[in-house]
Amino acid sequence: DGGGGGGGGSGGEAFNKLCEPVQITAGAGMEVIKAITRFSTRLSLTVKSPSSLLTKETKNHPLVEGIRLKPSYLRLMRLSSFARPMDTYVVIKPCVYVKPSQQHILRHLNNSNKHGLVQVSENVCFPVKRQTERPTWNCCRRVLLPELSRQFKIGMDTVLFFQVFAKSNLMGDQEIARARVPLKDIRQDEKLMSIPLVLKSPSEGERVAMILQRARVPPRHKTVFFIRHGESIWNEAQRDMDLGTMFSQTDHGLNEVGLMQALALQHKIQVASEADDVGMMKALAPTTRHQKFLSAFLNSDSLLSSPLTRALQTAMVALALHPHTIRSKRPNVLTLVADAREKRNLGGRDTQGQALGQEIIDRALNELQIQFKNTPQKEVPEEIKRVGININDCTQIWWNSNAESADAFNERLDNLAKHLGFMRSTSIVVTSHSHFIRAFFKRFICKEGAGSQPELSESLQRDLLCNGGVIGLDLEFTSAGIPRIMDFCLLFDTKIKTKKTKSPKSSQLDGPSKQHQRSKSAYRIVDNFKLSMSNIDRVQSSSRSRNSNGKASDSGVTTKTSIPNTPQSPPPPPPPHREASKLISSQGSRSQLNRAGGGAVGKESKGEETDGLSPSEARARKGSSILDL
Repeated sequence: DGGGGGGGGSGGEAFNKLCEPVQITAGAGMEVIKAITRFSTRLSLTVKSPSSLLTKETKNHPLVEGIRLKPSYLRLMRLSSFARPMDTYVVIKPCVYVKPSQQHILRHLNNSNKHGLVQVSENVCFPVKRQTERPTWNCCRRVLLPELSRQFKIGMDTVLFFQVFAKSNLMGDQEIARARVPLKDIRQDEKLMSIPLVLKSPSEGERVAMILQRARVPPRHKTVFFIRHGESIWNEAQRDMDLGTMFSQTDHGLNEVGLMQALALQHKIQVASEADDVGMMKALAPTTRHQKFLSAFLNSDSLLSSPLTRALQTAMVALALHPHTIRSKRPNVLTLVADAREKRNLGGRDTQGQALGQEIIDRALNELQIQFKNTPQKEVPEEIKRVGININDCTQIWWNSNAESADAFNERLDNLAKHLGFMRSTSIVVTSHSHFIRAFFKRFICKEGAGSQPELSESLQRDLLCNGGVIGLDLEFTSAGIPRIMDFCLLFDTKIKTKKTKSPKSSQLDGPSKQHQRSKSAYRIVDNFKLSMSNIDRVQSSSRSRNSNGKASDSGVTTKTSIPNTPQSPPPPPPPHREASKLISSQGSRSQLNRAGGGAVGKESKGEETDGLSPSEARARKGSSILDL
């Protein structure tokens, strides 16, 4: 049939008629295929004698003279529903169909190749989707499509051969469906195509189709930002050695401190996006590198997140006032990506999901509502509820039930890298997890990138980002979607958590209780945030004074003032009986917060009445709530 398309046949005989292309494994045939690939990939170079690239056995072979490989990009959306759930993946094989009158040119390839279908470039594989009837990918891959010379078009056709496999560790991978489509039938525009598959053993009335589309050539240079989620209930239990909480629950959400970290990041993003003053921008981004990365962050037009609850909650809160969230006309501005989840270690129940599809969003919002009940608002703010979320590939089981091997985890890192590389956006924000971010950096950092900041590069490959931290990566992608990290930068006062000696268990402490330790941590977040905001306001007021008077203000603060990287010494801890929620309970406007940051951080204002309270109690009374901003 000239390599014609495979219709939705009834299986069995129709399935066998779609013969699988010849796999070239040895001898002169392999040399021919290598020569085609080598010759095609070097066409862009200045080569005086192209035949010098070929071996003696292959330089005069008709296939080498008549076939070139041209990169194209295909986006696989999903498969329509199977009769039962299974682990599935898809393979695409670019082929040429040699018509019977011209099959003499295959004499060196395989004598048993009677159907004339020959694979001429590498397999293109889409990752496994687990236990689902309707697998969804929504990701793009590069395909090296054969392009025939004018003489070869008479005796050959170019064909795409699709195969769907069911993955099984016991019986081996079994092919369950296939299709053969002439390249001329693949749409050249970006509209969706439906390709019917021929099933090997179909159930009664079962019909399956593959939905895909052409994609544009993606940009090679991109800036990707990783945000680590705020502190979670698991992080808190791990610090306190609370094994009951660690192993009795899965997919832990943010705790009280983590919510404040996400809200603090939200406000920093809002301040940066509304900054209309040079001095203020210098305070937020003191160096040229910081300014470049901050500008790219604010201009990001793709927001992604891990589907684990703590990461999704952080993305919903921190990015609620991001410029893209505000100006986007699309209903869903935040997309879930299963490959961005944390690595599953032995016993790591915090990386095991609980929900699928819309239930992921509902669960995240319900747990946020519980946390916000301890705040003055008493409920989740509307700007957070309005963040639209695209479920994407999280309609099926997206987590690992057992520990993830190093090879499987590296494959997932590569899959996410390719997903980012083939996106149209040039600036992308991904909310993810500490070990995943560290592994991504370690896997794709190159010598040139590491050499720009060797000490920080070494630390990022060894240590973890702080909760709520942001790192920007300047990536250069190959045509196959593999990135190299050329530069990197920490934003919004992000710190690195270095490895320390283990602290004594809470039961061995003679001092404050666990609740006091959490209150102290929450208090320091508020206090450091006030310090940063007071510096920004001082710079802004100084700049306005210069604009009106033509000289610096009396405060002596110039536009070179920046947010200090190392905060001042922490204030005295609050009394043990004060809970973290009481530190943020008072109703205060932004001006109150700024006044508190300018006059109450580090020392008390002279002559101020404290009614016999300690400095920390006096500060807590002054309305320094970041939840009311």
